[in-house]
Amino acid sequence: MDELRYQGERRGWDAGRTDAVVCTGLSDLYAAAVEAAIGHDPERAAKLYAHTRHVIQPERQSAANACCCPSGP
Repeated sequence: MDELRYQGERRGWDAGRTDAVVCTGLSDLYAAAVEAAIGHDPERAAKLYAHTRHVIQPERQSAANACCCPSGP
C-alpha cells in the first residue's frame, strides 16, 4: 500500500484519488487470493473471504459469494 501511495504522490494525485486507488488495489489483491484459493481449498477460501469481505469491492464479490456463501453474505 505504501508503494501505491508513493506512486500517487509522484503523479500529483490528491489524497482522495490516492486512497481510491489504494482501496481498489487492496480489493483486487484480496479478491484474487480468494478466487485462487477456491479451486485449491474451498474451506480456507471461505475463511479468507469472511476475513476480507469488508475490503473487497462489491463488483469483485460475486464469484466469491457463489462459492463461499451459497446462501448469500
